[in-house]
Amino acid sequence: MGLCKKQPHCFVRKIHTYFLQGGLMLKVYDMFSGIGGFALGFQKEGFEIAAFAELDKYPSEVLAKNFPSIPNYGDVTKIKYEKDQFDVIVGGFPCFPARTPIQTKNGIKSIEDVIVGDLVLTHELRYKKVIKTMSKENAPLISIQALGFPKFFVTEDHPFFARKCIGESYSEPEWVFAKDLKKGYYLAQPIDNHIPSEHDKTPVGFWYMIGRWLGDGWLVTHKRTSKIPQGKRGSRVNSQVWKAIICTGKSDADTLDAKIKECGFKATRSNERTGSKFHISSKEFVKFLEPFGRGAENKLIPEFVIGLSKESLMALWEGLIDSDGYKSKRSISVTTISPMLAYGIARIIRRLFGQAAGFYFNKKSPTCIIEGRTVNQKSNYDIKKYNVGNKKGLSFSENGFVWTPIRKISEDKKTERVFNLSVDGDESYVANSFVVHNCTDISIASKTKEGIYGKRSFLWKEFFRAVGDVQPKYCVIENVQMLVRRGLNTILSDLASIGYDATYTTLDAQFCGTAQRRRRIYILGVRDGIPANSDIFEFSLRNTRTCQQSVQLVKKSFEWNFEKGMWFQKAFAYFTRQRSDQFDECGVASTLTKRDYKSFTDLVVSEGNIRRVTPTERLRLMGFPDDWHIEDASLSDKYKYNGMHVPSVRYIARCLKEYEKCLSFQK
Repeated sequence: MGLCKKQPHCFVRKIHTYFLQGGLMLKVYDMFSGIGGFALGFQKEGFEIAAFAELDKYPSEVLAKNFPSIPNYGDVTKIKYEKDQFDVIVGGFPCFPARTPIQTKNGIKSIEDVIVGDLVLTHELRYKKVIKTMSKENAPLISIQALGFPKFFVTEDHPFFARKCIGESYSEPEWVFAKDLKKGYYLAQPIDNHIPSEHDKTPVGFWYMIGRWLGDGWLVTHKRTSKIPQGKRGSRVNSQVWKAIICTGKSDADTLDAKIKECGFKATRSNERTGSKFHISSKEFVKFLEPFGRGAENKLIPEFVIGLSKESLMALWEGLIDSDGYKSKRSISVTTISPMLAYGIARIIRRLFGQAAGFYFNKKSPTCIIEGRTVNQKSNYDIKKYNVGNKKGLSFSENGFVWTPIRKISEDKKTERVFNLSVDGDESYVANSFVVHNCTDISIASKTKEGIYGKRSFLWKEFFRAVGDVQPKYCVIENVQMLVRRGLNTILSDLASIGYDATYTTLDAQFCGTAQRRRRIYILGVRDGIPANSDIFEFSLRNTRTCQQSVQLVKKSFEWNFEKGMWFQKAFAYFTRQRSDQFDECGVASTLTKRDYKSFTDLVVSEGNIRRVTPTERLRLMGFPDDWHIEDASLSDKYKYNGMHVPSVRYIARCLKEYEKCLSFQK
């Protein structure tokens, strides 16, 4: 598919003249505006931009700078529309606060530390790549509290994977916005699976020892000192100490001693007033324990441990309980000051017992008095495994999830910077132990899963409401190409339900005059119907040239030698990543890709320094003027919000204008 071979300036001039003289100045309402790519493309084709709807601070400032006389309605959820208020409605569809724990393949990460390329667990119980990270300043939050879980904060439009209790049964799982959750809904917590590994051959008793160390152990590594000078016989100066120490009460010391010997370790026992310590001198054992964290507040359970066989994981659980657990008639509890260890223990409880763990945070004063001494203390977490069966109102397990009832939803009138992730294909991830959806994506699952996952997204819902209330002549929607397989049918059927015929096409930015591959789908809805013989998006063949032909042009223009080994003679060189840690010299760089800076595949080296794309160059790649940004804005703001490709939008506007002209001639 290519663009028309007609000279663009001639084509534009002919229709633009008619558009102005014929009185067809259609009024455009731009929703989810960003920095105004949709508006700029339509404005260049003679449309009148009537209003914006953009909530974020920086893009709103850019809109005010470049469209000073055009109102910005802000929050789309608070806008009341009037019929025939606009002729065209356009939109490209755009969370959690910092420190929200996200389940990745390499363990729990705070959401602000997740980067493009990380693998996160999705609602399909598989790990998929993060393809984009997002954030928003000063977002209003609500709090959610589930059974046995401390309250956490989220934006009201973030969808959760949930089920509703209906009498004695439960609804099928669906995506429910946080603002629509209430008592009677159950949230999904994933149950981890066994991942076969070399650790399956490790004796079960070894994992009991790991549990004991997690509960009450620490590591000691340092350089030795000695009275014998270095270089003298018998001196051990600067040699390394490798010790794992496990502490226990006097009543349990003999039992622990026997367990250590069963594992083949030799330990030095130190009996003290309040208990006993066992010193295990083993570099290999210390190295194995280092991924579990140093210091009580930094301990965690690595991902490979979560994936152990149930027998090995049960041994670790029993060791943890014997070291730092408390048993009552109602529950078994473990206390820790490490939030990451607390989340790991909760995952073990879900895996072993198929129930949601009780998860309680206990705020402590900085000091307390023990035996007449003032000592420091830290706030802690109590993680509980309940000794009860599945009863109504409690959690239950089914199809790979533990379903946990909601206890309370409240508006705390709190605002904070929030984060969101876009995940390849599934567009979901696990935050605060619960399965959530990317709130900016409009895609839904395929027809085979429609009954389970067919919940429309928040932003499509608002766009659809605006079209239904205003009933404009046209509406235009832009989105990623994945929409063809994951959501297009829903959009087309929704538009049909309010009387709109729709057609769609895909455009690639490289065929619209910019040096990048950026394929997007554009959907045009028409209120009065589309004639059967009408082809609004009409394309013809385009002229192309091969990559080799392009290289020859570069050689001819700059007299560069792209032969292997000759790059160092010129100021610029291209390198392509061959493995995760290696770049090889390459004659031709690939087209620029929209990626996180930590996940690039190509380097352009200019006189020894890596050459990165500047904010101005990113504007050019998207078809914006160089001065579009606010001059003194931060680099992070300048690198965001410019996701709309202006030349592609302009072509769509041109097609719409041609269609409108033909209709007028027919009338």
